[in-house]
Order: sequence, then structure tokens, then C-alpha cells
Amino acid sequence: MSFTPRVEKFLSSGLPLNLVLEAEIVATGAPTYVRVGKCSASYDLWDEVYLVTSAPGATQTMKVPSRNDVIGKCIDRAALKAVTVTAASSGQSIPRLIMRER
Repeated sequence: MSFTPRVEKFLSSGLPLNLVLEAEIVATGAPTYVRVGKCSASYDLWDEVYLVTSAPGATQTMKVPSRNDVIGKCIDRAALKAVTVTAASSGQSIPRLIMRER
């Protein structure tokens, strides 16, 4: 998964951006979306690192060196695993991750 050019440009500005990661599960009919991560991220222009806060209202901010590391910090691995196991056991396709800017 990677950022869209629009998100890359916004993240590079230093302004905070709220990101929502969703798993798309395709079965018969319309796809279902389940949230598997949410965070706020911004680029620290002075230290040249990304600052990620993984939960709303959280006080701990992580410093990560690259945009790709931002995605890894935003994913709730337990939620993603639960969605994947549920989809596989019910015969649905393995979920794919979708990122939305909020």
C-alpha cells in the first residue's frame, strides 16, 4: 500500500493529516469496508521525520523515518487479523487495504 500523490504532497507540507485504513472485503454483492486503523500524521520539517499519533487523543507520538513507515504505524494489527480470519473462514476473499484521508 502506498500513498496517493495528493496525500504525499499534503504530508510533505508539515500540516497534520488524519488517515483511516480500511479493509475491503468483496463477497457476493457490494464490498464491505471495516476500519483497521486510524492515525494522525505530519512531517516534521526541522527533524525530517514523520510524526504519527495512532489513536485520537493519544499522548504518545512516534517518530518514523519514511512515509511507508507511517502506514505500518497506523494499522491496528489485531483488527486486520480478525477481519482476515473472519473473511477466510466464511469463504470471502482476503481483504485488501484501502486508505482514506479524513
